[in-house]
Amino acid sequence: MDYVSLRVSTLRGDQKISFNVYVKINEKMVLYLRRGDSFEGPRLQRLKEKKLKKMFILTEDETHYRDYLHNNIELAYDNKSGKDISVRSEIVHGQQQANVEEVFEKPEDAVAYQNTKTMAGKYVQFLLSNSTAVSSVMNMENVDKNLAHHGVSVSTLAVALADKLKTVSSEHTQILALGALLHDLGHLENQA
Repeated sequence: MDYVSLRVSTLRGDQKISFNVYVKINEKMVLYLRRGDSFEGPRLQRLKEKKLKKMFILTEDETHYRDYLHNNIELAYDNKSGKDISVRSEIVHGQQQANVEEVFEKPEDAVAYQNTKTMAGKYVQFLLSNSTAVSSVMNMENVDKNLAHHGVSVSTLAVALADKLKTVSSEHTQILALGALLHDLGHLENQA
């Protein structure tokens, strides 16, 4: 069987998955979560505590995974979705974190950078259009001391500050958010 990796940070929320998810243990793939389950609550907390960054799905399920991501993000950004702000914030945070991780892994990838920039704009709108979004995001513990998680926190604070000061245009707020998301890229390079 062929497997493809996926970022744990993209597996957020209460949406049921339409694919099986595996972990790699001693070069063997072990089923972790079955089709029909979801990544919420204690399950997600355990993954964070184990500092697991990647999981795997069967290559044939990649389309299902992409649909899951698309549906999750659309629900999270939709202010009329009826989903609780904490669930929506968790999904949006995970997506921002995954984008940052991708740029950190491949800083030369223009597509990854452009996607992160575009999604930073959506993130700004999410924060500014939901009065409790900033506090919801800031209450997410960085259990595994993930550098990308830290970038999302700094970005969130930067956007909140820019909004409070009312001196930054929306275009510049997006750039501010992007810069804050990626501000530790040099720090990561120095550790290598």
